[in-house]
Amino acid sequence: MSLKAFDLIPVVEHLDVRVACFEACGNELYLGTDDGQVLRCSVGERTDPDTDETCYTTKHVAKVYLSSKYSVTCLGAASSTGRLLALVDGLMHLLDHKTLETVSTASKNKGVSTFCLNYNPSNPDPFALEMCVGRRRCVQLLVVQEDRVSVVSEVSCPDPPTAVSLDGVWACVASQGQYCLYNFTSGDCTHLFPYDASTTPIIRRIMKEEFLLSGPSCLGMFVSCDGVSIRPPISWSEDVLAVAYHHPYVLTVTPQFIRIYSVVDQQVKQTVRFSGGRLVGNFDGQVYVGTVSSIYCLMPQPWYKQVQVLLSEERVEEAVELCEQHGGPQHEQLVRMVLQRAGFLRLLQEQYNAVADYFLRGHLDPRELMHIFPGLLPASSDFVRSVPPLHHIVTMETECSSSSGGGGGSAGVGRGGGKDRLQRATNFVLEYLLACRATTDARQHAAEVNTGIVKLLCRLGRREELLSFLDDACKSGVRLQCDVAECAADLQAAHLYLALHKLHSACGDAGAAGDLLVQLTRGQLQDPLYPGPCYFRDFLLTTGSKDLVMRYCPVLLEVDPGIAVTLFTGHRDQQQVVQFDPQHVLSVLANFPSARIAYLHHLVDDLQLTDSDYHTELVLHYADGAVRLAQTPCHRASSPALTNGTSEDALQEARAALLNVLETCRHYDAAAVLSRIRHCKLLQTEKAMLLGRMGDHEKALRLLVNELHDYRAAEEYCASQLQQHSLLGGTTPPPPLYLLMLKAYLQPRPGGGKVPDTEVSAPLSLLRHHASDLPLPAVLPLLPSHWTLAITRSYTRTALAQLHHHKRKAILQKGAAKCALQQQTALLAQLCASAGPVRLDANSICMVCCERLSSPSCGVVVYSSGVVAHSRCVPDLQVCPLTGTCASNTHTHHN
Repeated sequence: MSLKAFDLIPVVEHLDVRVACFEACGNELYLGTDDGQVLRCSVGERTDPDTDETCYTTKHVAKVYLSSKYSVTCLGAASSTGRLLALVDGLMHLLDHKTLETVSTASKNKGVSTFCLNYNPSNPDPFALEMCVGRRRCVQLLVVQEDRVSVVSEVSCPDPPTAVSLDGVWACVASQGQYCLYNFTSGDCTHLFPYDASTTPIIRRIMKEEFLLSGPSCLGMFVSCDGVSIRPPISWSEDVLAVAYHHPYVLTVTPQFIRIYSVVDQQVKQTVRFSGGRLVGNFDGQVYVGTVSSIYCLMPQPWYKQVQVLLSEERVEEAVELCEQHGGPQHEQLVRMVLQRAGFLRLLQEQYNAVADYFLRGHLDPRELMHIFPGLLPASSDFVRSVPPLHHIVTMETECSSSSGGGGGSAGVGRGGGKDRLQRATNFVLEYLLACRATTDARQHAAEVNTGIVKLLCRLGRREELLSFLDDACKSGVRLQCDVAECAADLQAAHLYLALHKLHSACGDAGAAGDLLVQLTRGQLQDPLYPGPCYFRDFLLTTGSKDLVMRYCPVLLEVDPGIAVTLFTGHRDQQQVVQFDPQHVLSVLANFPSARIAYLHHLVDDLQLTDSDYHTELVLHYADGAVRLAQTPCHRASSPALTNGTSEDALQEARAALLNVLETCRHYDAAAVLSRIRHCKLLQTEKAMLLGRMGDHEKALRLLVNELHDYRAAEEYCASQLQQHSLLGGTTPPPPLYLLMLKAYLQPRPGGGKVPDTEVSAPLSLLRHHASDLPLPAVLPLLPSHWTLAITRSYTRTALAQLHHHKRKAILQKGAAKCALQQQTALLAQLCASAGPVRLDANSICMVCCERLSSPSCGVVVYSSGVVAHSRCVPDLQVCPLTGTCASNTHTHHN
């Protein structure tokens, strides 16, 4: 494949001198001749507006003779200093670049074998030029200024340099069959590879820190400043005389041809017949080639024309590199178009990584890619293909079938048949749409892109990924933009009903989403990925809509009441976020007892509502269950052997549940519950708890003592009731429960009779362990007349000591109160004498809280300043609450 990258245009023809070397700077062309002359020519460029052809005109401006015997071997223009360097017979001349006169103030540099300029200088001075010269045993770094040339650095070399090239502080040197790299900063030398000493070595700097060298076996070797090759070599002809670099091309001159190679793939891109060629050079983008008697210009073709040719020949990498190298901000649209075209070419070659890279860098409208896959774009899309078109693909299906049938085609096409190739292409489109979905280009067409993604996931059968995509859309909080009708049709045809539900949910249609879940839950539609009623419950809670919950709750109640009730109670993974009227919920759950009880537990245990109806209904449910089990025939049997082990376990569980709710619930109607279990003889413990709840402790204790003979339970009952009374913190004295328990022990049973001797140990144990709670005056009348003092000695001793203790304590308290009263009376008299009488009546108010002082439960504090306040309103009785001063005397009166 050929490419016309350059046009050959004559600049100077039929010279009457033999050109040995040349140099260009701007519009100035300098020629060095075999007879020691340096000529300066002014070059003019003109483009014919009709034919768009370029021609050159030249004018000889000046010349100078530097030698009559030797030729000029090398020229170099230092434009920043206005100087021209010329090498003749080992002598380097510094000339004025306009008049070509020798600069007299500059000393002549002798013994120079070759030199080159530094196009990547390390010297920051803009009016100085760095150059490298080769001498007999060394290589020097020089700085050229307007009036002198000075040595900056020097490194030694074993042989005289034949050719040099400089980049920064790195010099690539050819000498006596060996290439070497020298560092002027460190003085290090790196040996590269040998060359044929009988040939003329070629060294050219092609870009920063990289050189091109003529190597063995007719190879052009790329070498970096690290001493390694980062590109494959160029295989060129053995008669190469000169080399130049014009990105991205390497230009070689032979006696018969100019060959142009690409550094991208190291292949020949253009061959120009050029007889007698010996010189070539790139001077700031202007490429000149020369023979001994003429100079020509290699005019680069416009880069965009080269790109078009490269793309037509499917040389994608070269086209892209050339485009990115030359395309500036003003060519942004063109660069994007080239990248997009390159992407479609690589798509046909199945190089999908490159395709994605080109499309993303080229900001491809994703609809251009979707358009070649029939059915991806929704019918409502207004997409129109680019003009001019980016590709000539009708559809990928047609392209894949035609290429698989033909047996040829581009690289990468032959992998598998047409169906496999189409499958790979479809997978790539899906991955690309998912990757570019967040880009600006895709967001502008979000509806089309999302529709395509859903359709592709559906067609490819990637169900989990489809559900994940739709889940992410639901969680984003933004409605999914897509063509719902077309996506729904595809999903329904594929029987992906769960995905269809999620699609409606992501698009904001919760009603349609819920209707699908109803059919899935009832089994009217089948989808193996549907998780079940729990998912339905979570969906309804996520919506946060009371109406939807109440609308679909009956469906869940039909399937699983336990899951349905969590709509109102919440569950461990998600707390309830929607608040409901309990009465409304209870009416909905009326026909589902288990769900109703679970909700009542939620109201009582979690929300801790105090409505007695909720507590009573909850307790009655467990009471009825226990009564029902207790009244089964096996439990009414007279012989324990007739009872069934399984029903016995069930009864024990029911009783445990009933006891638990009796203890945890605080606001139920105990009388109503007692009426339900009154006639059940197996629930005596529960009856005792209910009687205690009603305050009838005597009956409760008689049940425990006389009916159940559970003395330990009776003691625990007394302790529990006393603890509850202390927690309530009431002012009423606690009930004499242990005394009532003693009565149950000692008073005759219904029908008369005395206490059996076998039961004497229980009341004695009670007297011994709770003597402090059993006052002696109340106990003595209850003791049987036949009990001796020895039997009750322990209790009597403790009770008498307790009685004497209380009596002495009462005497002390009375004396203390009398002293306090006398002190207050004296203080009041002193206060009245100093401040006069303090008059209080029914309308007197506290000067702190402004409430009436006639409160029966609070004392009154009077200060010498006349301030009167409740004692409860004064933090410190010695400090007046209004003035903040310490009072010398105060009086507190208790109502």
